[in-house]
This record gives sequence, structure tokens and C-alpha cells, in this order.
Amino acid sequence: MKASHLALLTLVLGLAVGFAIGAVLNGSESKAAGAPTVGITQAASVTPDVADAAGDDRLSQVGERPVSDGPAQIAARSTSGSTAGPGARTAARKAISTTASKSAEDTSAWTHTIHGVVLNADGDPLPGVQIVSFNRETKGWRGLMQARDTSEVGRAWEGLPDVEAKLAEQAETLMADRLHASTAISDATGAFTLEKLREGVHAVQAHAEGYVFSPQMTHTGRECVFSGERVVELELDVRLPDGTQPESAVVFPGASNFGSEIAWTSESPRLRLKEASFELIVRSGNVQRLDWRSMTSDFESEPRMVNVDTEGAGPLVVELRANQILRVKVEDASELVPRIPIWVKAMPAPGGSGEIDWSEESRTALTAVPSGDFEVSGMPGGKYLLAVGRGEGNAPEITRPVTVGPGLTEVSLQIGEADLGDFLVVRCEREDGTPVDKVSFDASVQTERFARPVQIKPERRARGEYWLPRGQLFQSEQDASVELAASTETDGSASTTVETGDGDVVIEFKPACSLEIQVQGDLTAGYSVHAAPKAEGSQGQRLSYRTMSRGSQKVKEDGRAVLNALQPGTYEVAVYETGHDSKMGGYLGNSRKVVSETIEVKGLNQPLNLAIPTAHTVMVRAEGVDAGKKLQLSPKDGGYRDRLTADVGPDSMARFENVFAGEYVLRLDGGSDSKSITVPTGEVQFVTKIVYALKVRSLEEGGPAALAGFQKDDLVTEIRGKAVSGWQDLFALTKSAAVESVPVTVLRGGQSTGLSIGPVGEEDGKPKSLGMNLTPESK
Repeated sequence: MKASHLALLTLVLGLAVGFAIGAVLNGSESKAAGAPTVGITQAASVTPDVADAAGDDRLSQVGERPVSDGPAQIAARSTSGSTAGPGARTAARKAISTTASKSAEDTSAWTHTIHGVVLNADGDPLPGVQIVSFNRETKGWRGLMQARDTSEVGRAWEGLPDVEAKLAEQAETLMADRLHASTAISDATGAFTLEKLREGVHAVQAHAEGYVFSPQMTHTGRECVFSGERVVELELDVRLPDGTQPESAVVFPGASNFGSEIAWTSESPRLRLKEASFELIVRSGNVQRLDWRSMTSDFESEPRMVNVDTEGAGPLVVELRANQILRVKVEDASELVPRIPIWVKAMPAPGGSGEIDWSEESRTALTAVPSGDFEVSGMPGGKYLLAVGRGEGNAPEITRPVTVGPGLTEVSLQIGEADLGDFLVVRCEREDGTPVDKVSFDASVQTERFARPVQIKPERRARGEYWLPRGQLFQSEQDASVELAASTETDGSASTTVETGDGDVVIEFKPACSLEIQVQGDLTAGYSVHAAPKAEGSQGQRLSYRTMSRGSQKVKEDGRAVLNALQPGTYEVAVYETGHDSKMGGYLGNSRKVVSETIEVKGLNQPLNLAIPTAHTVMVRAEGVDAGKKLQLSPKDGGYRDRLTADVGPDSMARFENVFAGEYVLRLDGGSDSKSITVPTGEVQFVTKIVYALKVRSLEEGGPAALAGFQKDDLVTEIRGKAVSGWQDLFALTKSAAVESVPVTVLRGGQSTGLSIGPVGEEDGKPKSLGMNLTPESK
């Protein structure tokens, strides 16, 4: 019953507001049709000719004239030609009348202005352009919080009178937002001034026949610049495969023009566009948007580039071809409420009888369209195998062969009762048995080398109850157990281990704890604190990544940081150097760990003091290392994000700043030599072997290198006249020699000689072997 009430309320509101908007636009358009100029005659009293989304859309229409009618004209039209109900018409008339009566309100405080200039695409001034501000402030820019009245939350429907009262209130607010407009006309220099504005941010639009301007949001007291583009006209002659014209089509002229579709009809074949050069696609017949990036239709054209400047304004013949569409209608005969979402996939009909892995990315997933069917467009003709199932990752419940031919191929299937064994039922609850809702899940499977993350799409069945497809959790026979973690914003994160044959799983949340952290020391660099569960093995590391977005907070200027929603347990609490540019402490990125401490978290507001260690400067003398080379300084117990780098200067010195006390490893970037140091320390002497050549360790008989004259133990010292300095030179040589001849210098028996190698060609997009084994040689 509540749903029907809401639908009725929405319908009545839409009819009434649509009536008011329609009355405004109808009158406006009739006036604009006969207007030879772009001038707006009214200034301070120009009223809301356009309402909400419909009005904002008109502002961006191509090369459109502005229009204006006052409240009296709008009210006069409000009684004619309406299809809305009596209550809706009364509410709309009341709103318009109330708004009109307020048109004489005191605007003496509206003393602010917006200055600007209008130019063409070449930067020359455009005079005579009409500038309009609807004097509408954007609420998100007002700077003050707009508190919301909650008195109507969860109230029962009180009938049509209540609807009409709300309608009148909303319509009045909508009209009042566009009560006063300020207009101006650009002078000979293109300059204009909008006057009598409220302080704040306003929507400003420029209008001139034959020009397109982008609307701007401008704050009073500031300047806005409009750049006008000439309107481009193009006539299309759209043809179906049989040579006839469709009654209508949808034109996609590329994102540079609209970023969305344009209607074409055989009666109005001429389009007005913003850009002269674009990629053109035309669709016709049952045009539907499958998702944000794909569409389907019965007919479509091949994409083609169009340039009106060079090809002319048409008519341009566009030939449509019939699309090959596979449409699957699936009837769900199960009694599950709510139902589990269904998936439909297709693959080329297999030749053998082996088991098929439907989770592979090569399978074509059909998209659910608004009608409830599943579709895929543009499939090559041929034989396919269809599969239908519930729960992404689970095995299909039914399969059916299908042959896709020209045009539309329709298949109807019925899916029966769900196999509940395909799902792992997870209940999240607190110690007292109350359910924990709004849970997100994370999982990882432990392999021999690392923990592999698992993507999960759970189905919420009831408060605190989730069904997880077993096909997602256990993707192979080797996946005997999965580490499953559940996280909420209020209760923190709890985890459990799930075995292959487990039935229902209960994840219990203990009372959440919190840490009150005081960071002491010099905080000028900007820091964040992060708490990660301390667990053994790779699963614990995986939980650390999952918790990173929830268990981090930025350290305030007074050194305080509070971490809430932590489940009791052992945590590593660390301070990271994130800088002041970080807008939140949740993402640590490549931040450097400064200090950490392992603690047992077991209560609310548990205090913890952490001190930023004293930073030191480490000077390194790297004799024999070329200037500009980089040295790395990494903590022995740290990760890649904790390492520091410094350039070697002309004096062979490298300077590391802000190095905290501890054990470090010093190495040359890209080199193999290293040295352990303890900070603080004095000047460090670092001696490293320098790569000066690539040594030929072995040759393939009859291979490219042997044919080019290379011999075993040759030393390649230069490539293209540049001295060899490391592994990167070997990679560069292999890549270049695949497509061209590369000159090299070889040291053989103390004598230098010149050789060249290549092109050796590519295989599967990768360079072929040079026919020799090269390794860096150091000294």
C-alpha cells in the first residue's frame, strides 16, 4: 500500500510540475519562433521560464534564443490546455500566483554583480550576445548547512489533500528559485555586467543565434568568460538495408558534440551540432542502453569520421545494417523471496564433451535490459552454448545450444528451484544474538606462495544474513579453505576460516573497541595512524589491506587521532608520513612508515602514546658512481613504501633527509651491491661495482647473433654509441633489434670492433631471441 501511495504522489507531482513547465515552455517557444532578435526586454522581473531539469537542459540547447514571460503571462496560460487533475491544477495556479505576488519584494540588498566577456573561437569579441542569470544560488555552494526537517519521515499517507499541499509547497519553491533574472547584452568589446544579484554562485548562460556557449557557475564579484562556437548544420539521409528510410533514428555524434544521443526523423533530417569533426554512429529500431558504455538496436551504421568543413552540410547518406542480437527471456519459477539475481552467458559451441569453466573471462555475459530480458548485440553468427545460473561464480543450472543468425535471435528458458547447496549462508551477529547489517565481505585463499584475494558478490537475504556463491569462494579443487572477513562501519571487522564442506557460518562481532592515540614530536610533515590486525601468514597481510580504508585516521594539529570500530585483538598501530595534501587518512598509498607498536586492543577509548623519532641526515660518498645515479636507503624491516632515494651529485655525494633512527640497507638503484648501516651515523662510504658491458655467455649456432659476427666472451660496451650501464640496456637492445638494425661496439681481446644486429622480427607481438645469452659485467 505504501508503494502505491508513493507512486500516486510521484505521478501527481509530476503532472502538476510538468503542467506548469509545459505551460511556460509552450508560450516561450511560440514567442521565440517569431522573434527576429535575441533581446530580452524584461530585466529584474524576468521569471522562471524553465523549471528544474527541463530548464537546465534548454540552457544547453544548440544555438537557442533565450525567451521570457512574466508571472502574469504564465498564470494566464495555466488554465488552458492542461491534462492534470483539478487538485494539481489548483496547486500549480496557487504556486504561480504566490510567486507572482512576491515579484515586487524588496531587492534593495541585491547589489552584487558579475562581470564578463564574450569571445568567439578565435578570441575576437562578440557583441550583441544576450547574457542571462536566473539569480539562482546553488545550495551546495552556499557554505552554510541546510538542516533538514524530519517530521515527515515514516508518516502514513494522509490522502490527496496532503499531496496537493506538498505539491503547492514544492511548486512554489521551484518557481521562487527562478523568480528574478538578471540580463545583459555584450557591448562592442564583448564585455557585459550582470547587476542586482544576490551574493553567491549563479548559473550564467550566453545566447546568440548561430553560436553555442557552455553554461557557467560564477560567484558574484568574479569574472566569467564565454567562448562561442559556431553552430554546425548537417543533413543526414538515413537508409535501412532495403533502401527505405526509417521514421526515426538516434544519432551519436561523439562526445565532443553532446556526449549523448540526438533524435533524427525523416521529416526533420537536419541536425545542429557543436563540432564540425566527429565520429558518427546512427542506430534505429528498439534502441536501448544496456549500461553506461554499451547500447543495442535492431539496425546500426558502421562508425565513420565526419568533417562538415571538408565534406559539406549534406545530405550525407548513412546506410544501416541489421544487427545480430541474441535475446534471452528467462522465467524464474522458484519460490525464493527475494529472488537471487540470474546470470546468462554464452560461448562458442565446444567441440568436445569436457567440463566447461563458465567463470572464464572469454565467456560472453549477456546484459539485463529494462524489459527484464538478457541481450548481447553484435555477436558473430554461428553456434553457441547458452548457460543460465544464480549467483555469480556458481555453475550453470541449465544450458541450451543456440544458433545466432542475422537480425534478432530470441530464446526462452525457464529456471526452476535454486539449489541452496550452491550458496554459503553467512549470519553476522553480535554476542547477544542481534544481527549485524550493512556488511561488506572480503576473502582470500592461501596458496603455497601468497594469499590470493577473492572477489565476492553476496546476496543479502535478511537482516544480518547473506548468501555467498560457493563458486566464487572455492574456484578450484585446490581451494580447500578460505579466510572470510566481514566488515561494518560501526562494529569493525571479524573473520573466520571456511572449509569446502562447511554449512551455515556465523561470524560473531564482539563489542567494538576504540583507540585514543596521542602522537608526540614534530608534526609539520603531516601524519596518519593506521591499525592493522596482527595475524600470522599471508591472510593476516590481506586483512591489513582490507582494513586500511577503515582503520586509518589523519593526525590532527594537536597530535590526536581516534580509531573507532576495532574488534578486540592484537593490532600493529603505525604512524605514516602522509603529508598535508592528503584529504583523508584512509589511503596510505606510498606513505612511509615512521613508527609502530604492537598492542592488545580490548576496550573503549584505550589510550596509546606514539612518538615521532628524531629525523637525521645521512651523507653517503659514492666514489665511482656517475652523477645523477640514484641511491636507495631502505629499512631492514620495512616495505617498498618506506625506502628513500637520493641523487649522486657531481662531488660523488648523496644526501638523505629525514631519516629516522634504525637499521637500513643502502644500495645503488638497479644494482646488486648493498651495505648495512645504522642511523644515526657519520659519513657513509659506499663502494659498488659498476656495470660497464654486457658479456656474451653463449651463442645459438646459426642464430642472429652468430650470423652478425658475435663470439663467445665478447663484451658489448656501447649500444648506438652510448655506454652500457645495466640490465636496462639489454632490454633496450632486445626490443630495438626486433624491428631495426642496431649498431654496437664490442670489446674482444682488448680490441674494439663495430657490429650490428637486427632486425630479427617479432612473434606474437614480442621480440624474437637474439640468439645469444647476455649478462651484465661489472668492475
